[in-house]
Amino acid sequence: MRKAKSIISLLHVAKLCVTMLCVAIMIFTLTACNIISGNNLGSNQFDEYDQFSEYDQFSEFDHFGEYDQDGDYARDREFNQVNEFNASLVDERFELIALVFRLAGIFPFADDFTDYQRLLNDTFSGFAEHPAVAFARSTLQFFEKEAVLWLAIHLRKEEGIFVIEDSESLYNNPRWRQGRGIALVDFLNDFYVVTNFSTFFQDQTEYFMEHSGQFGYEILGHINIEWFRQYGLNPGNMHVILSPSFSRGFSAGWVDSEYLAEKIFYTVVPTSANYPIGWYLPQIINMFVYAFAIPLSEVWLIENSEFSRWVHDSLDFRRMPFIPSVEVMAREYVARAHAILYMVENAEADLRSQLFSVYILGLRYIQEVYALITAHEKIDFPTMDMAALGIGEYRLYEEQTFDTGDLIITWQFLDLLGHEIILDDLVRVHLHDLFGSQTGQALYVFLDNLKYLYVDIGCGTYEGWPEGVRRYFVMPITD
Repeated sequence: MRKAKSIISLLHVAKLCVTMLCVAIMIFTLTACNIISGNNLGSNQFDEYDQFSEYDQFSEFDHFGEYDQDGDYARDREFNQVNEFNASLVDERFELIALVFRLAGIFPFADDFTDYQRLLNDTFSGFAEHPAVAFARSTLQFFEKEAVLWLAIHLRKEEGIFVIEDSESLYNNPRWRQGRGIALVDFLNDFYVVTNFSTFFQDQTEYFMEHSGQFGYEILGHINIEWFRQYGLNPGNMHVILSPSFSRGFSAGWVDSEYLAEKIFYTVVPTSANYPIGWYLPQIINMFVYAFAIPLSEVWLIENSEFSRWVHDSLDFRRMPFIPSVEVMAREYVARAHAILYMVENAEADLRSQLFSVYILGLRYIQEVYALITAHEKIDFPTMDMAALGIGEYRLYEEQTFDTGDLIITWQFLDLLGHEIILDDLVRVHLHDLFGSQTGQALYVFLDNLKYLYVDIGCGTYEGWPEGVRRYFVMPITD
């Protein structure tokens, strides 16, 4: 991890970008658009990890905040956090549960990339054997971060302790059934008291407010939240949680509120030294889109035979092991199509690039699905394989390796023997600063059993990213 820190500092003051959002971190970063990001505002109390330099080629398929620090749901608030940047977006409930998972050593909560995360370790390491931590370590080891958010948003604080609210909604997530949710909350309340977490949390208010203001100004202020009304979502029920202890990707969840007789959606995002809009905006939109894409995909699978055929025909466990089922493939098609529509209508994203980025990674019918939600004339995509790129004979340079702590990334540059790849038809699928490549260079990147061809198509400053970040066309290799 210290090695990671040294590489990250090359990006400027730091930043992360993972997700095998299962460390299945998946290449669906592809919806990022060509928007210029804002500048870093001021200096932070802690030395930040740059959210975008660690390997985050993949994006989990998570589902969907704001929590008033006095413990009450902000249910009656509009998405006015866009305009009220003086409110903290850091959620005490989520931070508390994330701390328990951190002490239990559970990915992805155990990172120590930032001074704040190291402060958590230093302050609370003496409680690593507390019953809450032991329970998480023994029983909840393989829970995803989405489950942590799900529990957090179903808690309410009463007289200094946390209680489960909307229990039926909580149990919609099967990970919290069979008494696991009740047991953890009992342990959690004791942990909250003996660690004096409340005081620690309040002591960080200035730090939380600084990040919340910066994030609100650079990201939330650019979201057209009214766009979601046409899909039955109430902007007043769409919330964002900002987490400084959480370094890996984005997650989402919801509460089926009896109080409002509708769902309240939350997405949690990690803090960073800066907040490039070209990364954060599409990811947040993806999370909110899942709110209606999941039920819509279920209906289409049953009622639309063509859609069902496209979904079944797209399954390819070798090429896309991170899409393990028909249901997941269906929701990805529907979610990605709507996310592209949002980006085109609200962020001036290039439609061809957006569609091709999804197509090249295996969702071959993305244009057909896109045409189900808006008027669309099919665009001809170029055939993309090694031969089409003009790569015939080549030599491989020496293998290089980087250990992120959670997976090992291996890559080899290709000596193209004098051939130059024509970059005109290649779209940016991924951003990275790790490989040290130059425009036109090609390399193989290996992740576990997955192999990809990366082609450097230019520097990231074109899209507002810091010096050192490169733009890559990415193509899975299955032979």
